[in-house]
Amino acid sequence: STKPDVVIWPETAFFSVIHGTYTGYVWPYSRWLLTGAEIVEGRGASLRLYNSLAALDGAGVVTQRYDKHQLVPFGEFVPLRSVLPLAKITPGTLDFSRGEGVRSLKLEGVPAFSPLICYEAIFPWMAVDSAHRPEWLVNVTNDGWYGDSPGPYQHFIMAQMRAIEQGLPLVRAANNGISALFDPYGRIVAAIPLNHRSALDVTLSKALPPTIYAKLGEKLTIGMLIFIWFLTFAAHVRLRK
Repeated sequence: STKPDVVIWPETAFFSVIHGTYTGYVWPYSRWLLTGAEIVEGRGASLRLYNSLAALDGAGVVTQRYDKHQLVPFGEFVPLRSVLPLAKITPGTLDFSRGEGVRSLKLEGVPAFSPLICYEAIFPWMAVDSAHRPEWLVNVTNDGWYGDSPGPYQHFIMAQMRAIEQGLPLVRAANNGISALFDPYGRIVAAIPLNHRSALDVTLSKALPPTIYAKLGEKLTIGMLIFIWFLTFAAHVRLRK
């Protein structure tokens, strides 16, 4: 059978910390492996740790990477660490460093995509670089923290909304579910339920033209709020008269 173009693993799924670009791990199963990984740069006082999505070629070389920039307070870093005498709720004393921000990645033979790591998918305005619109979204996450609770389902639906807003297909890879492919209308093409081990072999849907939200972004939301406020104010004035 033909090898898939891309295999996607969840957040921090790679089994060792990556230093530099060479992992020493041969990957013969697809043209590319997109995997969540922890990447270390520098040494000593200049040591930096990133929660990343790495693109590995067949020789195990990291050819592209995206570093998470919307970090979880007290989970991935401690705000105002020099002032607050608090520890992270996760293991380790080193804070993750922030990535550069929203960006589109392009791999040979693969449509351009926008990575979203974990809860970055809950922020509509951080889903896409509008100057370099991608053709699909990739959300890798670790929802194991939530256990069997509403959390994974809420997170899943928020990712679904990003597909609808942008008119882009979205692939979601979660370590313990819910993993899925959404088409650009937000419809579930295929899915792996919560707490099930499996894999999906899917064909990426074609992106839609930019939606109203993709063109206007949060200007649309702010405009609607102003309009609602105006109607409420007008109704209040009318009732007083």
